[in-house]
Amino acid sequence: FVKKGSVFLFYKYQKETPLVVSLENNWSEIEFLVLNHKKYSLFNAWLNSEKEKVYIKMFEN
Repeated sequence: FVKKGSVFLFYKYQKETPLVVSLENNWSEIEFLVLNHKKYSLFNAWLNSEKEKVYIKMFEN
């Protein structure tokens, strides 16, 4: 597909069978994902509250 003048090409080398996720077998992976999401949400909430107090200049590529 084309986006902003750049062309992207995707190729699938192989297909893997999907795994069934369970709490017993994948506790550490699930915990890692949930904790990262919680940290991300808390950081975004803090950042949004600080935007009102501090000047932030955002640069776009």
